[in-house]
Amino acid sequence: QAAAPAHAKGEVETLLLRPTWQEAQLPAAEPVSYGAHWVVLCEVGGDAEAALKAALPQARCLHLSAEGADLSTRYGGYAAQLLAYLQAMFSEKPSGWVRVQLVVPASGEGALLAGLGGMLKSARQESPKLVIQVLGVEPSLEGEALAQCVSAEAQAFEEDVRYRAATREVMRLEEVREDAEQAQALVPTPWKRGGVYLISGGAGGLGLIFGKAIATAVSDVTLVLTGRSVLGAEKLEQLRQLEALGARVVYRQVDVTDAEAVAACVREVVQAHGGLTGVIHTAGVLRDSFLVKKTESELRAVLAPKVAGVLALDAATRGQPLEVFVSFSSAAGMLGNVGQTDYAAANAFLDAHAALRAAAVQAGECSGRTLSMAWPLWAEGGMRVDAATRDRLWRSAGLVPLGTPEGLSALARALSLEGAPRVTVLSGERSRIEQEGLRIRKPVASAPEADAGPIEVDGSEVPAGVL
Repeated sequence: QAAAPAHAKGEVETLLLRPTWQEAQLPAAEPVSYGAHWVVLCEVGGDAEAALKAALPQARCLHLSAEGADLSTRYGGYAAQLLAYLQAMFSEKPSGWVRVQLVVPASGEGALLAGLGGMLKSARQESPKLVIQVLGVEPSLEGEALAQCVSAEAQAFEEDVRYRAATREVMRLEEVREDAEQAQALVPTPWKRGGVYLISGGAGGLGLIFGKAIATAVSDVTLVLTGRSVLGAEKLEQLRQLEALGARVVYRQVDVTDAEAVAACVREVVQAHGGLTGVIHTAGVLRDSFLVKKTESELRAVLAPKVAGVLALDAATRGQPLEVFVSFSSAAGMLGNVGQTDYAAANAFLDAHAALRAAAVQAGECSGRTLSMAWPLWAEGGMRVDAATRDRLWRSAGLVPLGTPEGLSALARALSLEGAPRVTVLSGERSRIEQEGLRIRKPVASAPEADAGPIEVDGSEVPAGVL
């Protein structure tokens, strides 16, 4: 297990959490007064503004708009506009609690827009006086019907809600529990002997960790690692170490955000190696800073490899008989994280994409066990933090960086779960994690207290990421 503070030893566990939608009635609630109330519509309710004004006279109704038919382009535009709205809100410093409801389609491609909720969850962590909700509705819902739905949900405090037909569902985060027999059973390797695996960001920390795991677990395997950069001597040596394990290793300099380049790469791989067994999408970048200091260029740089990258890889491999299609996400997408409004929105998109692709697999439109694996901090690979930050994580939430053996085991366990396109991993002390607001056992927030001063965000220094 990853090194933890001395007082944590013997108390650290690896928790696998599965987000699930569960039917739930709208709870009865006393009306709550907010210092400000924003209803943000994204690809829904084009004619609902007047009805919303009548139903919620104190609310400000906003429509996100973006040009272009390409989903990645639209998502980036919507995210940039939402960022600007939130920055404007913080600059106004409204008194009291601020309610923000983001309304998106609950089905079809538009359901991926729920990923923008990652931005709201991070904003809420930077300013706890935000009361947020991501509300999915049927795309056909309009006018008074939409206004009534939004108005009713304004008094509810679940953060992730959707309506499918007339059924109301809320997101619950449940732990994947194992009985004694399951715990002792050996989870089969998800990797195939003689398989061909494409790993985007493959020369990065996690890409190399999992490349090594595949090469160690099975023989006669081919690893196609992609990345934007020309590899230096250190990285080339790491690739040679993979080859020493018996793997055929190919490095392709490809920008995963370039759909044509990705498609060409996949065609070349299939032609050279006879097919493609699996995809592991690990590419990503960080530009951490508080919301009030976040720039649009930083936002788009962080979104691109996750959002455009997964869409390009999915499109390029739709015709391949894949066995696995795995995206490496972050717990920040589900829970939010200080300083990572952009990173959370990028990873929440991956989570939503996995659910949509898994449905497409069930419909026979593509193949491959589809999973978005939302990781915490790793002790090795991925984002590094100093000892002071590790200590803060332990003290504030009972979290420790995930060790490599535990991470490898977690992915194998997650891939063995049926009907779970999204799995979140946390490492630390169970009781502390459950108590510190990660909503494993208590997914419904209580009503905000009446006494609240102006909304504020501390933008004095760049934060260290938590997840």
